[in-house]
Amino acid sequence: MTKHSKLSTLLREPLFHFLLIGAAIFLLFSQINTTEDENNQQIIITKAKIESLENAFIKAKGRQPSAEEMKQQLEYDIREQVLYREAMAMGLDKDDMIIRRRLTQKMKYLFDDLSVIAKPSETELKQFVSEHPSKFIKPATISFSQVYLEPSEHGAHLEADAKDLLEELRTTTVKDTIGFGDRSLLPYDFTNERKSDITSMFGKIFMTQAFSALINAWDGPFASAYGMHLIYIHKRTEARLPPLSEIRERVEREWMSFKQREANEIFYQSLSQRYAIIVDDDVLKDANMSAK
Repeated sequence: MTKHSKLSTLLREPLFHFLLIGAAIFLLFSQINTTEDENNQQIIITKAKIESLENAFIKAKGRQPSAEEMKQQLEYDIREQVLYREAMAMGLDKDDMIIRRRLTQKMKYLFDDLSVIAKPSETELKQFVSEHPSKFIKPATISFSQVYLEPSEHGAHLEADAKDLLEELRTTTVKDTIGFGDRSLLPYDFTNERKSDITSMFGKIFMTQAFSALINAWDGPFASAYGMHLIYIHKRTEARLPPLSEIRERVEREWMSFKQREANEIFYQSLSQRYAIIVDDDVLKDANMSAK
């Protein structure tokens, strides 16, 4: 293996990303901690802060703020910083679920920002598709027209009437069959519908029958919760896994997301090892009782 290929392999390793993240956070925290006490009593108003407040106002109001409005924005920001620092000093952030979730989210964003995920190779993308085919399979679809028979209109003769109508449809020379059957709020035509779509509308049994019915011919009758149906299949496609060239961008996005989660998990596991998880005896006792 060449030096270049070894370096490329190293750059793709999640453990290497973790080391980079750890080093970056250590450097960041060390810089913050050296001046934390000194800066805690200072509220510094920078040009960047003013521009940030101004941009926030423009985004919210759609116009430039007046001088008085900018003064109010700045006073509100200073007030917010004062109250925030005092709340932190009093420990009001402790055991607050909302704050905990917000800080957890910010840590995740920090992981994401510091992770360096190298662009995947062709081989890695192909392997990812082979390991996660369900993510990229294009589902089977069906396009058909349907003629509906209302149960209340036919009573005990529903199935017999449906069969008679089926024979009429098979032998008719009329191309527009939308007027056949009974009136319904259901669509007459269905185009490129997935199995899940047909199941949610007509039920699983109807879906199974429709996806195995004759193509380019009237077939049925098929029952649903609505009543009886006669269907004409115009087109049916089988589920397939497209070639990489057809779905490359999507595969690359999924791969990057997968590697990001992988790197974050490695980083989290390294952090979690610093903590001892101690379960109270009462909790264990309750768990044992629940198991019984």
